[in-house]
Amino acid sequence: MISANSENAVLKYEAKSPNEAPLYRATVTENRRDFSVSHILIDVLQGEVGPFTTADPRLPVYARVNNKGNTAVSLMGCCRQWPAS
Repeated sequence: MISANSENAVLKYEAKSPNEAPLYRATVTENRRDFSVSHILIDVLQGEVGPFTTADPRLPVYARVNNKGNTAVSLMGCCRQWPAS
């Protein structure tokens, strides 16, 4: 049992397979580029839903504007095809 900060456990990832960090594997090893921001987070940062009524100035840090002038988003769960049961 860990009872003090001095006894913290550490898991060190390597930069090579099979023990690279999960985010490193997803973005570097597997060369994925299909990550996007959820429409829910964008709506909150734009001040459209939630407790905030003004746009959050950090929005451009999280997402870019597409060629139509809209913030590019991903609808959660919209495009996954599930096998028939």
